[in-house]
Amino acid sequence: MSSKQPGYSHTAFDALLALPLAVYLLIIAALIVGVFITITPDAIRQAFADPALLHAIKLSLVTSLASTALAVIVAIRSVEFSARFSAKRESPLSTSRTAVPRWTWSPTASEFSTAAS
Repeated sequence: MSSKQPGYSHTAFDALLALPLAVYLLIIAALIVGVFITITPDAIRQAFADPALLHAIKLSLVTSLASTALAVIVAIRSVEFSARFSAKRESPLSTSRTAVPRWTWSPTASEFSTAAS
């Protein structure tokens, strides 16, 4: 008996997919190295002495923290809203308070049945 598992040849297919990734990573690394080679420590000190740069950094941090907090709040509220209506099995847009029937499966039964919760 063969100990090989069925499937494709990993070496050729993986090498084919890894080649564009390796080229892309080399280009990105070259660009980053190129940026840091041209910058001197004096240029960095001079840039951080500028009040406009410090204001831009502060504004960026405040904006990103505010947007993250807003996204978390909206996500939590939408999950609560979704859970509340899925627990009652009714549509959040329905005007009547009747439950929407859903398909359920009972492990003891051999067929599906509709049940309104």
